[in-house]
Amino acid sequence: MKMFYAIILVLAVLVSACAQQTGPAAQTADESQPEAQPAEEAAEETLEIPEETTEETATTNEIRVLGQGAFEPNALTINAGDTVTWVNTDSKEAVIIIFKDGKVYENSQKFKPGEQFEHQFKEAGSYQYWRNIAFAGDSATITVQ
Repeated sequence: MKMFYAIILVLAVLVSACAQQTGPAAQTADESQPEAQPAEEAAEETLEIPEETTEETATTNEIRVLGQGAFEPNALTINAGDTVTWVNTDSKEAVIIIFKDGKVYENSQKFKPGEQFEHQFKEAGSYQYWRNIAFAGDSATITVQ
């Protein structure tokens, strides 16, 4: 009999404790679950990406490596952050050596006919470059603003 009263007492405490809750846990099952959206609407919401605006966009400038150490164009003016791409249109491999302030600034790896070498110029200044400096080819200039 004592066991019966103990069980009744425990049940009464649990019921009264549950009845006093007024938070989100006391909501009905319908209120706590979000409404299901059709698949099309849900997909539209997840695909919305805010557009970013950039004031300046870096550009790529192309220089063709010609035969006998010549380049086209021979002089180029670009903005800081722009990329220059040298395209080897000669029948021989090429190496581009870039100088800034009379010192070696950058060397490319050998690149075969039809291949290219890219470099992004981040700092303003005047740069000179040659193809395979051992061959007395023409030098050319890139001015970065």
